[in-house]
Amino acid sequence: MANQNISKLLQNKIELLKIEVENAQLELKKWEIMANEYNEQPDKFELIATLLMGETAENKKARKKV
Repeated sequence: MANQNISKLLQNKIELLKIEVENAQLELKKWEIMANEYNEQPDKFELIATLLMGETAENKKARKKV
């Protein structure tokens, strides 16, 4: 009985690890695509970053001085 429980536990762990590996491979693929897009159009990413970040530190400093 104990051997059967251990075997089932190991099989479950193996299945969970397989799922984690598949998810990691998908995530890696997503980041590789993003890296390729960045290499092709870095300006696009800078624009997106600017929009996402809102005001830059320079804008904040300039506004404080006024």
